Amino acid sequence: MQATVFFKNLWDDYVKLAPQAEAIQHLFSTTYACPIQNDHVAFRTFARSPISIEKLQPLLAMVGYQPYDEYHFAEKKLFAKSYAHTDPEQPLVFLSELNWWDLHDDCQDIIGRILQQIPDDTAQHPDIFWSSTHWPKISWQDYLLLESSSEYAAWLSAHGLHANHFTVSINALPKLANITEIVKLLHDNNFALNVAGGEIKGTKADLLMQASTLAPEIVVDFADASHPIPGCYYEFAERLPDNQGNLFRGFVPASANKIFESTDRNQKR
Repeated sequence: MQATVFFKNLWDDYVKLAPQAEAIQHLFSTTYACPIQNDHVAFRTFARSPISIEKLQPLLAMVGYQPYDEYHFAEKKLFAKSYAHTDPEQPLVFLSELNWWDLHDDCQDIIGRILQQIPDDTAQHPDIFWSSTHWPKISWQDYLLLESSSEYAAWLSAHGLHANHFTVSINALPKLANITEIVKLLHDNNFALNVAGGEIKGTKADLLMQASTLAPEIVVDFADASHPIPGCYYEFAERLPDNQGNLFRGFVPASANKIFESTDRNQKR
């Protein structure tokens, strides 16, 4: 599958869970009078499952992606890998997976039941990245129980596989644009931002500075009722050059740890 087709399908699926995305795209394209480029997309999944990173990685290879780096998030019980395309103009991909066996026993039971219902041969084609859930809808009570232990687990169990976020490349905007200007633009247009760890995450010394919206709530059908929960969010990344003059292509774990909280229901919207 060509990368352009892959990302078009991802975007068409993503905007259904990110009702603010097209408005933000329009705001940026009219403000800066240039096309908006994507820095990276990110996905959430379950470790030790038919849709683990190990199972999904060969499908990214079909689109031209190879492993670039890996990360550990002990607090959130996550492992992640980033991927770069053979064409450096293509966005990066960030896959994270939940070490669900480290959660409380009752959460392990819920996720164990979910994983038992995913066929072993589920990961066969790149379209899995916009395929939603591969298990029956969970109950609202199970969602709340998961959320009390891991917001990531609750979100993933309710939504399944989607691009969790797209990311505006600030570097591809006119040279006057920077992360501070971007945050002000979003404030001026009434977009709620993720304030965990500060609105701007990372510093110039990190070579990566990021901000993100809070995922707007969308109504999701659970097994027993429908409820509004956070969908997907939009991120903004400014990358800086290293000592050799090359733009930093990695991620900063301390910042990414807080970016995950863009889907936290407890943040004020």
